[in-house]
Amino acid sequence: MDVMASQLSRRIYIPFLDGLRGLAALYVCCHHFIGFLQLSGCNGVIRRLPLLFHFGHSAVSLFIILSGFSLMLPVVQNQGKLRGGWQSFIRRRARRILIPFYPALLISAIVAIVTNRVVANDVPSSLVANGLLLQNVLPRLPHINIAFWSVATEWQIYFLLPFLFLPLWSLRAHGKLTTLAAGALVGSVCFVFNSYGLAVACFWYAGLFTQGMLSADFAHRMITTGRIPKDLSYKLLGISAAAIALYTATWKLVDAGNSNAGVGPQHWHYFYASVALRDTFLGVLSCCLILYLTARKVSAQSTRKASVAVRFLESPPLKTLGRFSYSLYLTHGIVLMCLDYAMGHSHPQPMVSLATHALGVMVSVCFAYGFYLVFERPVVTQRVATRQFA
Repeated sequence: MDVMASQLSRRIYIPFLDGLRGLAALYVCCHHFIGFLQLSGCNGVIRRLPLLFHFGHSAVSLFIILSGFSLMLPVVQNQGKLRGGWQSFIRRRARRILIPFYPALLISAIVAIVTNRVVANDVPSSLVANGLLLQNVLPRLPHINIAFWSVATEWQIYFLLPFLFLPLWSLRAHGKLTTLAAGALVGSVCFVFNSYGLAVACFWYAGLFTQGMLSADFAHRMITTGRIPKDLSYKLLGISAAAIALYTATWKLVDAGNSNAGVGPQHWHYFYASVALRDTFLGVLSCCLILYLTARKVSAQSTRKASVAVRFLESPPLKTLGRFSYSLYLTHGIVLMCLDYAMGHSHPQPMVSLATHALGVMVSVCFAYGFYLVFERPVVTQRVATRQFA
């Protein structure tokens, strides 16, 4: 479909975003199953395989960027206003996020009790905290599901969009820059209030969310005008190189082996400051990637030849994976608890352990798809009036 010939009243749908979501969810799943394996005794390549899946937190950061981008794109298209107002926005987000979340929470609680992951007496308090989506700011509560913390953080950021970010965005003078600054300030609350609980919640994701918002505005201009700024690829490459260098330098400030386990409440400041910086630089890199892929899509409108990366991300398997990526993110921890319980205290050979956990990833994908069909797909808003940017 020619983008320029499409009706502007229809929402834009960018297919490669589904592929990015699918890959990010699959990576987080592999991170939890494989990223922590100890494969001593194997050859060099196999022994280092878990290192490829060591950056699960970075994949979660990509989710936040994609969320800010996807939610802001229709707002930009609607002259900076939420369709139906903030009440409609919150209802749509609640329908999309909470309805699948609560069944996953219940299943996770049952499995956690059966597998002795948590003490039964601790489950009620954890259920209440998760049910209110406050588990991210209560790090001392037993974790029912290893992935649920970020769902709470993202849910809380949603409320900043209509009540903080969009009012600032609409300012005539430097509205977009002010919005980015506000996101960064929200991310600093844990240091301002010296709160370990707020640090664990990673509220600097608000800054990543605003980066996604800004990228959506830029991408929308390219899509609607059909024009790519001069030397955009070189500029994005330069920014990406700087972001990678800063990300790498900041990563070395702390023990990378503890990057996902976190640190105690007495010695968290330096550690989480470095994590916040890494996430910020990763956000810049992610935005550059999204804008590059968008530029390639715009270019393909005239050349009729999409780039290899875009075709890969828009392939049917990845688009399908992207559709149930939220279910995969919610439920892979359930399969992991069952696998750990089944293995018990056994210590299989490294290759057997690797094969078992790789099988766990495949089981997680299958289980997540079934969960999606039952709990998520029925509540996903149908794209009734969309125009596919393809």
